[in-house]
Amino acid sequence: MKNKLTLLAFCLVLSTCLKAQTDEDALRFSQLSRLGTARFSGAGGAFGALGADLSAISINPAGLAMYRGNELTFTPGLSFITSESDFSGNLNQARKNNLNISNFGFVWSSVSKRKDADWKSVNFSFGANRIANFHNDIYYSGLNTSNSLMNNYLSFLGNNAVSPASLTDAYPFDISLAYDADLLVYSNADNSYKSPLTKAGLLQSKSNITRGGINEYYFAFGGNYNDKLYLGASINMPFLRYITQNTISEQDINDSINDFNRYDLTNTVRTTGVGVNVKAGLIYRPADYLRLGASVHSPTLFSMTDRYSAAISSLFVSGSYDAESPFGTFNYSLITPWRITGSAAVLFKKYGFLSADYELVDYSAAFYNFNSGNSSDKEFENVQNNLISNKYTAAGNLRLGAEAVIDIFRLRAGYGITGTPFNDGIGVNGFNNVSTNYSAGFGFREKSFYLDFAFVRSIFKTFEQPYALAAGQEVPGAEIRSGLSHFIFTLGFKY
Repeated sequence: MKNKLTLLAFCLVLSTCLKAQTDEDALRFSQLSRLGTARFSGAGGAFGALGADLSAISINPAGLAMYRGNELTFTPGLSFITSESDFSGNLNQARKNNLNISNFGFVWSSVSKRKDADWKSVNFSFGANRIANFHNDIYYSGLNTSNSLMNNYLSFLGNNAVSPASLTDAYPFDISLAYDADLLVYSNADNSYKSPLTKAGLLQSKSNITRGGINEYYFAFGGNYNDKLYLGASINMPFLRYITQNTISEQDINDSINDFNRYDLTNTVRTTGVGVNVKAGLIYRPADYLRLGASVHSPTLFSMTDRYSAAISSLFVSGSYDAESPFGTFNYSLITPWRITGSAAVLFKKYGFLSADYELVDYSAAFYNFNSGNSSDKEFENVQNNLISNKYTAAGNLRLGAEAVIDIFRLRAGYGITGTPFNDGIGVNGFNNVSTNYSAGFGFREKSFYLDFAFVRSIFKTFEQPYALAAGQEVPGAEIRSGLSHFIFTLGFKY
């Protein structure tokens, strides 16, 4: 399976390509790790059939119709992120903390004064929920006795002969920097490039610092028909911010390469985007103790901009070299998949509830539109869209929640698991982007205000290679275990 990942990654043209327009980025921006109010988060986010929560609107807008009064909420959160990596038997750790706003919003409710009215209420809401968090630090390091990043460059140059004078124009963000740093040498005798780094084992390391998230602003409306059928819809604008800075380093710790000591190549990409989607849903209450819900989310059309640059420094016994790329900018569109959710909740009068959501997402349906007449851009777009279609598949995401009511106090617990997005034969067993979430919370409610607290623990495992080579050339990979701990607090007012 690792060989399949390697072959697919090599098709990206260059593994160090700076543009955030790869199949992996399409997956990253399509997978959501929903946070929100402390009540929503503490009960596992399983609110598709429950409603009456501002974060539940992001799952099923019909939940807005459950309100019988006006409400205002504000939810700050603090996240602690840790990662552990195993690269060629060498273990490393990294940590990161992040303060964020998980939710804010208000509800305006118009309740009919007529007791015989079919439509009992019509409600409107505006607010925002944090639906993805990209903050993380990853570091791995280990000895690679087989190859170097320079093998990646040489493999590509072997099929695309370019003179040294043309390197900067052709590959300003990667290969030309390696050439300027004296890591690649051009031979006039056979018009080819060589590198001394491919001849010996090197200590390889990579640090990957990511920041940002997706905050989705919404305007929603919902209606209550005879206290049996609840309908809702929303127009949503997610704002995306993703910053990644990765540094690949290779060092000759065995002193086996004449004159060479080490180099560091740093890539920086800043991606911003704004999108639009619509959501619609319903909740049906066949009995006082049972609620059934269903919702559908349209694809999100993102208008994206990448700003990127790279820099390299190399150290030899005889001297050092430094080179920087120009600043690049690229505008494009990304369309994420449809989402469909089915929900059910059982209510125990005034004593609490049990709830479940099942969400289906087909990650292979995401695709790019580069909006460019450039033939090379179109070719790269086709490569990425084919990779998305071949690598990914439909996945089911399960969320379970519970709440116990004790007078004015509330106790909550939740569990969730996201299915692997990878198609059969793709991915590494045990490190295939499956995420497991555990949550707990408590709060108390008065007539005009409430306070809620929640703790959410998310655990997921991924596999990463620092670069890729053609089929048959194995590149060591890092097994990465990441854990996110979220502490969330909600202050709400009813008026």
